[in-house]
Amino acid sequence: MTEENGTPSHTHSETAAQLAERAYEYIIQLSETIGPRPPGSNNEKAALAYIEEQLTSYGMDAELAGFLFPHHHFTPWITGAGVLFLVYASAGRPPLLGLLLPISLLLAPDLGRWWNRRWNGSIPSSNVYTSLSSEDQPTLVLCAHVDTGKAAVLNRPFLLKLRGVTMDIAQRAALLLAALGLAELAGFTIPHLISTTAAVIGAMTGFWLVFSETLEQLARLDFYSPGANDNASGVGLALALAEHYASNQPESFNLAFLFTGAEEAGLHGARAFARGLGSDSRTAVLSLDMVGAGNTLRYASRDGVLFSRRADARLNELILQVNPQTRPLWYSLRSGDFAPFLENGIPATGLQVTGNARADVHYHTAGDLADRIELPALRLTAQTLLDLINQLELQPDLLFSRSS
Repeated sequence: MTEENGTPSHTHSETAAQLAERAYEYIIQLSETIGPRPPGSNNEKAALAYIEEQLTSYGMDAELAGFLFPHHHFTPWITGAGVLFLVYASAGRPPLLGLLLPISLLLAPDLGRWWNRRWNGSIPSSNVYTSLSSEDQPTLVLCAHVDTGKAAVLNRPFLLKLRGVTMDIAQRAALLLAALGLAELAGFTIPHLISTTAAVIGAMTGFWLVFSETLEQLARLDFYSPGANDNASGVGLALALAEHYASNQPESFNLAFLFTGAEEAGLHGARAFARGLGSDSRTAVLSLDMVGAGNTLRYASRDGVLFSRRADARLNELILQVNPQTRPLWYSLRSGDFAPFLENGIPATGLQVTGNARADVHYHTAGDLADRIELPALRLTAQTLLDLINQLELQPDLLFSRSS
């Protein structure tokens, strides 16, 4: 409920604060009591069982649906780093090779997505799904992934920051080399000092990326993040909302909750569920991922680069209507559970909170711990979701009235 001026009501704010505190309890249970939850592992099964148990205790019917996902998980940055190293080590000769460099870096995430989809599944995982209503109503699905990613081997704060800075340098260096290549193709002579300097910087950057990415892939393969922010925060908030709405069910539309497995291995849980839905204009999906730290709520605007898909415009417009401070986030390097739904023609977007450098640097590391979770970030997301659901209760046609 909102005031006439569009600001949250006092009662609504109190509810958001309560949801945040309840979500934090779930985050502790998932990230500390259960701990790291690798895709397909016993800990992932334990987390899914815990979620099913909680939903049942709210009086909801929870469905556990199994699926298989492939062992192969391609991390594209080794390829991009290798190309970067080779191109720069050769001082960008011939020029066309320099032009291909930024294209290869842009293509790497899309190549990774394609590679991970093409393998047949052999490892079991599961999704947990529950719906507040069994009636034939338009449905908003709140989705959060349960599993956690592989923890970085180079997990010292200095090395993590260095890796991030290196990626920024690599992207800018790729554009510089492309510019040099274009200049040479246009007949300009590039001074030897400039080309040599670019080659040295690029070769050093590429070598560091090749070294760090290869080490991440080969070393400590069973070492996973406890995943407090990524993504016990999304799961915890979804559980808190399920508990709240179990006794406050919307009447104008159906609210459902999906907890996916094997997201970190390639969005496989969301993909399995999306295939089962087909193309359904009466269902919309909102993914909650990394909503536990920071001060800026962001909605997914686009997924991918060269073969990108826009997130659902109407759902994003509704998010902006209830929270004008929300900012767009283009998922260019990685993806989220909303993406497989977009691939299947289902309206979808995602929410994420950013702005905490301390939490961001520990993404996919052993440092993604519950003590980095911030209640204001959870409250911010909870408030937006409460307002969104309230607005849909009043005007469901804002989202669900679509031509077939």
